[in-house]
Amino acid sequence: MYFGAGVDSKIKSEYWHSILWAESPLFGQEQLMISGEIYQCGDFVYYYDNKRKLGRLRAILLNEENQQYRLRIQKVLDYSDLPGTFKGELRQNRSLSGEVWLQDEPFLMITTSQISEKVAADTLQITKILYKHHTHWCIRDATFSYQHPLEYISIKQPPSLTIPVYKLFLDIYYNDFGTFRNVYHLLGGVYVQFGNMPARQRKLFKNHFVLGFVPFGGNFNEFMLPFISEMKEFEQGKLMEVNGQDAWVIASLGVVTADLPQGNDMMYQQHQDIITSLTINLKRYLTNLLLQGKDDFICNEQNLLIKLFDFHRCELFSQKGEDKFIKAWKNFEKPKKWSRLPNPISHNASFMMSDYLRLTMIMPFILNSFLETSSLKENESRSILRRIQESRINMAKNVIIACWVYVAKTMRMVFESKFTLDSYDELQKCLEEEMKILPKVFPEFANLPNLHINIHLLVHAKTYGTLIKTQVGIKEMVHQIFKAMVPRINCKNVELDLLKRYTTLFAIRHLVDGGADQRLSQPCRGFATMSSNFRNLLTNWYITEDKVSNEQELEENEEAISSPVDFITNIILKRSLSRQDRENIMKNLPNFKSELLLSFMDIGQKSALIYSQMGWYELATYTMEESDGVFSKVHLHIGDVITIHEEDSGEYKPRHSLEKNLPDINN
Repeated sequence: MYFGAGVDSKIKSEYWHSILWAESPLFGQEQLMISGEIYQCGDFVYYYDNKRKLGRLRAILLNEENQQYRLRIQKVLDYSDLPGTFKGELRQNRSLSGEVWLQDEPFLMITTSQISEKVAADTLQITKILYKHHTHWCIRDATFSYQHPLEYISIKQPPSLTIPVYKLFLDIYYNDFGTFRNVYHLLGGVYVQFGNMPARQRKLFKNHFVLGFVPFGGNFNEFMLPFISEMKEFEQGKLMEVNGQDAWVIASLGVVTADLPQGNDMMYQQHQDIITSLTINLKRYLTNLLLQGKDDFICNEQNLLIKLFDFHRCELFSQKGEDKFIKAWKNFEKPKKWSRLPNPISHNASFMMSDYLRLTMIMPFILNSFLETSSLKENESRSILRRIQESRINMAKNVIIACWVYVAKTMRMVFESKFTLDSYDELQKCLEEEMKILPKVFPEFANLPNLHINIHLLVHAKTYGTLIKTQVGIKEMVHQIFKAMVPRINCKNVELDLLKRYTTLFAIRHLVDGGADQRLSQPCRGFATMSSNFRNLLTNWYITEDKVSNEQELEENEEAISSPVDFITNIILKRSLSRQDRENIMKNLPNFKSELLLSFMDIGQKSALIYSQMGWYELATYTMEESDGVFSKVHLHIGDVITIHEEDSGEYKPRHSLEKNLPDINN
């Protein structure tokens, strides 16, 4: 788990790379001593950048490369720095009495050596903020600016400067599920995660913790009030013993995710204009709360794609166009590891979110292969030409294809797992282009709430590092596990039985991992020393991630192969090639055996070719451990386009250089 200041990283992939972590005193570092003086986030300072300038300290960061402190500065402008359009006699006179102007993003990054001195905030008069909108300078009242977290959050300092400080980033997830098939009794599940864990660790089931289950007829507000009261205490810090040492522990909510109906229940009570007491408590005490329902991001994108596909199916295509679309869709060569997509015309209601995304990626190519003017309904084609102010009839199909290109690019950026500063700019550009072209081509998208929400995705991405950091899909899978447990219990005291099963599973997992129970006089080593065969019974997703299970049952025409290295496992060959196919391949590989021998010698397996008989297969799959500990399943198929990274020397690289030795599949 990570505890410390926000990290200034070129690649944003974790919570501590985000603006929220860096600026909030509940998660990041709120103060730093420079030249014997303590500087806090939110202070106004003088700094040197070619000349002495005034700015506001937004965040204290650690540079990922050299582990040196970096300071994020918001510029403060005097009258001479204002754009010419805002200069005038009135503002000039006000500047003489000490008025200055804040400038919104982009912020400036400086080193601690560039800091000159601190400025008392009460000596400055700031009433306006300058910002850029579509390359034009604008100005707004300072009261409409986002408040810096330190303006409304106050925390206690630890009793001693020498004790360690741990700040916990809590992630709450809430969802309901019907426990019985025919009777709709809702049972609410409330789960908690720690955002201090890396993203790959938060994917594991053992790192999803059950806060409790809201019983039938129970009220979520009443259920959460004890938790909220404890969180208010933890926000101010508590002295606790951690690993036998006193430590100052601060815990606060960083994000709350919920399904759409539950999100409405959390934010409103019966009517949307009545805010619940829970929400008041959250806003008053847990100041960094973001209620992100799935409909706000993932389901919002799904609803947008559903509406777009429905318009094509019902309004845009003629009968001839539908037939051509189905034919082109069937003949389009899709990646072999994709699951089979349902018919997008007749079975679109059965599409999952992944199906919509995959179809979106290939939609521009499918349309480009068949779309003609005759494929569109004449009235819709003329309406599109009128809206885009074109007279050429073929421009209708061109703008439809261009529209899908923008939608596909936007979906790719939205679901990126890592962001850079350039990625944020690209995301903003894609969202703006999508916002322009969709209402122009399809009038149903004008003033559509789903499209309007997308404009705010950039702020969300910067606040949390990426857009998928909250991992709602994984939380849904965890929720589904408990939902699947219900038919296997006595169905009388459901919430109690679920908690018992959960506690038992976690106890077994703790012992299997070699953990000790201090309540027992003797350590329980039975689980830690169990045989490997019995241990495989516990290596499913309920206990820990199934990484290297070798107990898979092989299907017909499959063969398992022993791996020569420990970071490649589960090698399975499928679909034997016929003799004719082998002979055709060998015609293009005259030195095949020599090259194969050299390949085995590179990994120290000189005896691998003692057998004269070789097997030929069409498919190969294996599990590979990446350098960061993440396991990936690789699929190789004859005809795939791959990229091979050559080594700098003839030596075989160890595990951490695996990417230089194995092909990377690009479908």
